[in-house]
Amino acid sequence: MKKLFLIILCILVTLLFLTGCDNKKKIEDKVDEITDVLDACPDCEECPSPDECPTCDDCICQDCAECEVCGDTGNLMELEFEDVELLELDDSGSKESRNFYYNGAEYDTLNNAHLVFKPRCDNDVEAMRIEVNDDKVFDGEINCGVINDIDLDIAYVDAGRNSLTLISSGEYMVTNIVLHSEFDGLDPQEEVVFDVQFEIDDDEIEFKSLSDFTLKNYYEYEINLDEDDIEKDLILAFDAPDNNDGDVRVLFNDEEIYYGIAKKRNNRISIPKVDLSKGENYLTIIGIPK
Repeated sequence: MKKLFLIILCILVTLLFLTGCDNKKKIEDKVDEITDVLDACPDCEECPSPDECPTCDDCICQDCAECEVCGDTGNLMELEFEDVELLELDDSGSKESRNFYYNGAEYDTLNNAHLVFKPRCDNDVEAMRIEVNDDKVFDGEINCGVINDIDLDIAYVDAGRNSLTLISSGEYMVTNIVLHSEFDGLDPQEEVVFDVQFEIDDDEIEFKSLSDFTLKNYYEYEINLDEDDIEKDLILAFDAPDNNDGDVRVLFNDEEIYYGIAKKRNNRISIPKVDLSKGENYLTIIGIPK
């Protein structure tokens, strides 16, 4: 019996181990960044005729268009890249929150609530989102320079303290904010709310963190993007603290997006959304020795 128990125990431990490994493998399968390092230019395909290809004087193989992206591999430029990231601008807009209150009797008899306010913006309309207790009650366009009147769904209101949040990506002030409440059997109530100032916030948020690397003429990332990932421009960010002897050329999906010096700190290179593709994308960084 004891021997049988030990056999069963061993089988269970083995199954647990295999299950754990399988779970780990599934997690690894979800990694959407693959790094591929090349220490020199890739081999170029031989041109049928020199007349059919432009000449590139500093490449491995002369008269080969594919080698135009490379520098002279006989003089490798070693350059440390640190804190390599893809960033995107946080365009969710600025938000301002204010509190309002209903006592027990007011909450029990609340029949209707609506918010009036005057946006002092330069455009004809602006986009605004209004939330009550973190629940959306309005998401659309508001008219600038006039009084707006927005109904609030009282299903999202609580007894006691409530939060009112206004969110917008514009830059303007909202004044004359009044919360109107109507009750069954109680007098209507008007609560004046402090003015709101929206400001444009260009904060960068990390989109994907890429691995640091040593540049030896050529380095490439393969980056998988979902449909939601390609809706706006991205930013390539990196530091190159030891660079004193060369430039870099950056391509995204074979389109050049930058050619110039790599600063020691806070490099920011824009990747236009028109160059982004759903699925596999290739970010190539090439060292050009001076």
